[in-house]
Amino acid sequence: MQITFRGLSLLVLCAVFASRTHAQRSRRAPADPPLLRAIPDPIGSGFLPVVGDSPLTELARFSGRVDVFVQVLPFSLAGTTGGTFSVSGIPFGATIRRAWLQVTSFATSPGHSVSVNFEGQGLGPKLADVVDPGGALFCSLYRFDVTNLVTGNGSYHYAPTDRRGLGDALIVVYEHASLPLRTLAIHDGAESLANSSTATTFTDMPCTSGELSIFTEADNASGPEEVRLNGVTIANTH
Repeated sequence: MQITFRGLSLLVLCAVFASRTHAQRSRRAPADPPLLRAIPDPIGSGFLPVVGDSPLTELARFSGRVDVFVQVLPFSLAGTTGGTFSVSGIPFGATIRRAWLQVTSFATSPGHSVSVNFEGQGLGPKLADVVDPGGALFCSLYRFDVTNLVTGNGSYHYAPTDRRGLGDALIVVYEHASLPLRTLAIHDGAESLANSSTATTFTDMPCTSGELSIFTEADNASGPEEVRLNGVTIANTH
């Protein structure tokens, strides 16, 4: 399965594909990268932005009686504004397998660190996990592990510092015996487009049906912008 983004200016923060076909293996997410890296990550870091096409990469895959909650908080103006996520739909007694706060930022140069307060807990500062340049701006994604701070349904407040972003997201993967067998694949990244396109392919995901959730920070409707799934347009600004 392949998803293609085409646009004037676009930051792709995360894409989640939930397949209802059970896989035989389960892979937990790797540990978050350290605060400082001696060798920059090939998909970008606070030291070395990626130039050109930067498809989303797989952050984690989960199999079993699992499901995922994703909520996006968009902002009409770039700034350091935080907000409150309202988590719902998680069965009572479910186990939180993993939770991430995804914070975005636009800047005129790379190498900026960001801190965040999540439910009274200070996290960071940390450099961006992914950076991609677009025109005069560098689009960055900061990934914070908040697994130990998300306990289930409820309200979760956060407030980042030292960034200019247009939206953030909370991703919560949970497990419960009442859920059907399925596989979840979570891809994320920062991709800045200028009159071009990028494609991300979901591999090893055999299924007959599924659900795709996408969060993008898009430009205004001054030019054609669209999202395609296997070549079929599923969203656009035409």
